[in-house]
Amino acid sequence: LAAKDGVIVQHAAVGDAVRYTAVGPPPARVGEELPPDQRVPMRKDTIFDLASISKLFTTVVVLRQVEAGRIDLDAPVARYLPEFAAGGKADVTVRMLLTHTSGLPAFLPLWSSHPTPEARLAAALATPLAAGATPGGQYVYSDLGLIALGALVHRVTGQPLDVLVRTQVTGPLGMRDTGYNPPASARERIA
Repeated sequence: LAAKDGVIVQHAAVGDAVRYTAVGPPPARVGEELPPDQRVPMRKDTIFDLASISKLFTTVVVLRQVEAGRIDLDAPVARYLPEFAAGGKADVTVRMLLTHTSGLPAFLPLWSSHPTPEARLAAALATPLAAGATPGGQYVYSDLGLIALGALVHRVTGQPLDVLVRTQVTGPLGMRDTGYNPPASARERIA
């Protein structure tokens, strides 16, 4: 989509929405190019995985709770999520999670080692600090910190992160195809 001064000058779709074999746990053959007759062409309404861009939505939701006085940036995360204190994280603050200075490792393959969303969340919250890390001591971009923040706002508000993002961010912006866990009816549109 290309626009100038609020006027759409070009709206087109090119390429393939699906060109490679699916990503998945073994024994899936990951990343092999599909034969041309098995590829799915791009559409103007193709939906893409925003991946880490969703962290911006989580941050907005957390900061809205800070503005409302429900979350203190400098409070330990364990004030809101007592189970988070495990693994040397009792002093990790909300601000440290937001600024990626908590001491948490960058990433863990939770999807491959924990079979359910509940088990993955419990594992993320129980993850200890990275070896040699101290809260506030270094910057490491951490997926686990944002997972913890999503759990924190759920605990504080009683609403899951996907609902909070929809009602506080994407809905007000008119982003009707942006969200978590798209319905099966949208599958044919997903790249």
